[in-house]
Formats: sequence, structure tokens, C-alpha cells
Amino acid sequence: MTLVKWFRRHPRFCRLVQLFVIAVPLAFIFWSTVANWQAVRSYDWQFNGIIGGSAVLCLMAAFGLLPLVTQRALSGLGHPIDYRTAYRGYFVSQLAKYLPGGLWIIPGRVLIFSQIGVNVISSSAGMVIELCMLLVSGVVVFLPYLLLGGTQYAFQIWIFGVLLAAVILLSLHPRIFNPALQWLLKRIGYANATININGSVIVSMLLIDMAFWLSAGTGFFLLVSSVQPIPMRFWLVLISAFSMAWVLGFLAFLTPGGLGVREGALALLLVPFFPAPLPAVAALLARLWWTVAELISVAIAALVRENYDRREIQP
Repeated sequence: MTLVKWFRRHPRFCRLVQLFVIAVPLAFIFWSTVANWQAVRSYDWQFNGIIGGSAVLCLMAAFGLLPLVTQRALSGLGHPIDYRTAYRGYFVSQLAKYLPGGLWIIPGRVLIFSQIGVNVISSSAGMVIELCMLLVSGVVVFLPYLLLGGTQYAFQIWIFGVLLAAVILLSLHPRIFNPALQWLLKRIGYANATININGSVIVSMLLIDMAFWLSAGTGFFLLVSSVQPIPMRFWLVLISAFSMAWVLGFLAFLTPGGLGVREGALALLLVPFFPAPLPAVAALLARLWWTVAELISVAIAALVRENYDRREIQP
């Protein structure tokens, strides 16, 4: 019996675990805020709307890179699509991840791409490929944080991280990645799956996702700077911390959209570098910032499709 099946057979326990996973990180942030309430009140908050708006635009620009990975994944599976279709398919299905479990995004993506002839296996395989690349690139971008941590073992930890990242990157070699992905798809019910993604496609997707993390992390740096000026030397720290917090939030599949886990991880990663209450405030702001940019991207995807349909029916 797999873990997923066990959770399905014990829904009450699953809900309790879900609430626990969400509540503990949020409780940490709440405790940190209350314990430093005097600091919150006396903190020199200097919100800058222009910088805050730039942070949203920076994240939306980063979001615009993700459909490029969708394009390459589906093209490698024999279903070339244009960027606009990839953009719509990616973002319209994103809202489903906020439902409990986060797995509703898969049938949503399958349904959207089925309208243009992409079969279920290719849609599912493409999504698995995208997530693999995003997680691997997030871990790679996190490596500078290990060196900047400031502990006496920072260099040793960084070496370990580099070796771990090297092993993960080697696993993306087509001779390893394709059979592993094919095995995974068969395990979840796609017995006829045949995967053959070449090395150039894998490298291009990895580079695009790394550019995504750099752009999104820069947006996070601007977001924090919009409430409190941050020296430029912390730019790489914020990028690295944000990427790992996202990865951890995704791996906590029991929470919708990584709620709670992502905020708690981000606050903890920022504690060594910034005084309270900035880490907790930054983590909460990051959730609002990400949600706003994502909803705008979803709205754009829906409007583009609507305009496209209107042009199609004109005589």
C-alpha cells in the first residue's frame, strides 16, 4: 500500500496531519511576531509603492518564463505548441493547486491541453518533467545560501551541497531521466508511456528555470526592500532562501499551495541574516505577493484566450 493510498483510506487522519503541517510554521511566525511586538511597532517601516510594484512586475516576468518549459517538455514528447497556448494551459490550471492535496492541477492541465490534441500521458509526463526541472534548479540556486550562512562549517556544508546537486544533475542525463520518468508514469497508471527527451531539451529547461529563480528572487529582494531598505549584498541570500522555501513548500504536498510550510521555511532561512520581525513579515508578504502576481497571470491567460476565441468567430 502506497502512502497516497493510505492517506485516502484515512481521510480524518490526513486532515489532522494537514492542519498540523499548516499550523506549526504559521504558529512559529505568529509567536515570532508577538514576541517581538514592540520591535514591530517601533520598526522603521518605509513602504515604497514603486519598489513594491516593481517586485510584482519582476515576479510576473519570471512567471512568463515557465510556459517556455511547458513548450519544450511537450515538444520533446511529440506535441509542439505555441507560447500562448502553453501560457494559458499553465496558468489557468494553477488555481487548482490551492485545493486540498494540490493534485487537482493535474486533471486541470490535462483537460486544457486535451482541447488541442495533447493526450493524457503527454500532458501528465510534461507536467512531471516541468516539476522535476523546477525542483532541481531550485536546489541548485539554493547552494550560495549554504556558503553565506556564516557558521564555522559553512564551507563543509557547501561542499556537501555541491556534491548533492551534482548527483541530482547527473540524474537528469537522458539515459537515467527517461527510464526513471517512464517508470514513475507507469506506477501512477500510464502503462503505455514512452519517454524520450534528449539532453539539449533537458539543459534548456534547466537553464530557463534557473533564470526563473533569479528573476523571482530578485522580485523578492525588491519586495523586502519596499518595506525596509536592504543592502545589495543580501540579494543572493534572498534569492537562495526563496527558492528553497518554495521547494520545501511544494514537497509538503498535504498543504494547498504549500501554505504554512513555505512561510515558515522562508522565515527560518532569513533569521540568521535579518533582525526580528523582518523575517516573519517578509514571509507573510511573500505569500500575498506571489498570490497577487499569480492571479494577474491567470487573468491575463483567460483574457488572451477570450480575445482569441472572438477573433476566430468573426466572419
